[in-house]
Formats: sequence, C-alpha cells, structure tokens
Amino acid sequence: QTGDESTRPNDISYNTVITAWAKSGTGPESARRAEEILQIMKDKNLADVISYNAVMHAWARSGEPNAGERAETLLRTMTDKSNVQPNARTYTTLIDAWSRSTADDSRARRAHALLNEMEDLWKSTGNERVKPNCISYSAVIHAYALSKEHRKATMACELLRRMVQLYTSGENVDA
Repeated sequence: QTGDESTRPNDISYNTVITAWAKSGTGPESARRAEEILQIMKDKNLADVISYNAVMHAWARSGEPNAGERAETLLRTMTDKSNVQPNARTYTTLIDAWSRSTADDSRARRAHALLNEMEDLWKSTGNERVKPNCISYSAVIHAYALSKEHRKATMACELLRRMVQLYTSGENVDA
C-alpha cells in the first residue's frame, strides 16, 4: 500500500474489468467472473447501475441457457437489497438476456412482460431514466423472432404497431 488514494481502485476500475469479462467471449465463465467482481464492489459499497448492467450484459452474452433468469435475479437484487435504481439500459439488457435464453420456451413472453413492467414503472413514477426507447421495443421484437412462439410474427407486428402509435401520438417519442 502506498497510501496514495489516487491509486485506489474505484467504481470505474471495477466496472471496466466487468466489461472486459463481459466481452471476453469465454461464455458462462466470464459471466460468473463478472458477478464475482460485482460482489466485491457490493462489499465495498461501490456497485452502481453501470456495474449491474455490465454483469447482466455478461450473462446475455454468455450462451448460458438460463441467462435471462440469472440476469433477472440481478435486477431484483439491485432494487431490493442494494438500493440501486434500474434504468432503460438495465431493462433492455435484461430483455436481451431473456431473448437469448434457450432454457425457457416462454422467453419472448418474459421479455414482453419486462417491457410492460418498464412502461408501468415509467408511467407510475414519471422517471425518464426507465422510459422505454426504440431499442427496448426492438429487443422484444428480436426476442419474438428468436422464439418458438407459434404467433411470433403476429406478436412482433403488434409490438411494432404499438411503437408507431406511441411515437405518432407523442406519448413516447423515444419508441
């Protein structure tokens, strides 16, 4: 130890390492390692929304069949135990993780339910940070495209129509 506070690892240092693991391409191992670093951050009271989003991204890219479940556990933990508030990127990353989950045939419905949760949270709180955007809606459409739902094309079209309606009505110009 040098005693020099300027050399002490901070949230940016840890978040950068989590992101490196997320992008390392080593599958579930990278997601587990990212989650280990998140735990260190939580122990040091350094974890923020960027930390959680990066670990969720690691799970989304992991190829793990239950990636959506693992990422959703992080969302629930961050809001219940860590008092870190999610943002639109949090939900969109979680939707992406569900779209890539092969262990659950209801992954598209789960992704859609998360979009609805996101919309409800935005409308009930007025918090612009959780306002769904075109990427959020497109991630759910992508989840339908990857799913085995027999009505997947219909559901994707319905969601696209909803995006257009939200945009043209001015209710959500980010849709």
